Amino acid sequence: MPAGFTKEETIGKGRKKYTYTDKVVVKGTKGDEKGKIRKNIKTGKKSPLIKIGSKDYTGQKLPIQFKLMANSTRLYIHPNAFACVLGTIANVGYKDITMVGFTGKDNHGFPSKTHVNGVHGDFRYLRKDKTGASLHINNDEGAKELDVTRQEKMIDAFVKFGWPKFYSYKFKLTKDQKEKQLLKKCDHLGGHHHHLHTRRFKPKFK
Repeated sequence: MPAGFTKEETIGKGRKKYTYTDKVVVKGTKGDEKGKIRKNIKTGKKSPLIKIGSKDYTGQKLPIQFKLMANSTRLYIHPNAFACVLGTIANVGYKDITMVGFTGKDNHGFPSKTHVNGVHGDFRYLRKDKTGASLHINNDEGAKELDVTRQEKMIDAFVKFGWPKFYSYKFKLTKDQKEKQLLKKCDHLGGHHHHLHTRRFKPKFK
């Protein structure tokens, strides 16, 4: 890294964080992230963030239950996004939702460009066995465990609360299916075979 940083830290997954007077730089040091750099320019403005934790609230007929992935490095979310996530979960009432995460403590969302400021996040795909466990839909065995009906109902709920588009991954439900398909309102993007990514957030709540 260029000289001049005022502070050097090691954060989640061995990532290096360098603080400068005008910017914060995060650099990956392991695996697929090795050498990747995310630079955040300091503007003097701070986006408010809430630290996420697993929730189980069933009072007043509002079922809100989800788990945060145990090794998530994106433990923070914008308050408006959090309100809309809770609205989405209450709307569908599922008990097997696993949130992968939204952003890091300093809004960097490394190595993603779209997780900045905690308004876009990742969720594991919903399984037919309702365990909330990891699911990879880029292979036949994984795809047949995808609960398309419930997943698309949850997508509709996300849309209702402010996320109109998503990144996902093309899949086949059967081996003899001629063309791969996508979940509704989704675009295909590599690396999204194990999670749904929310996009284009404009909060919708009262």
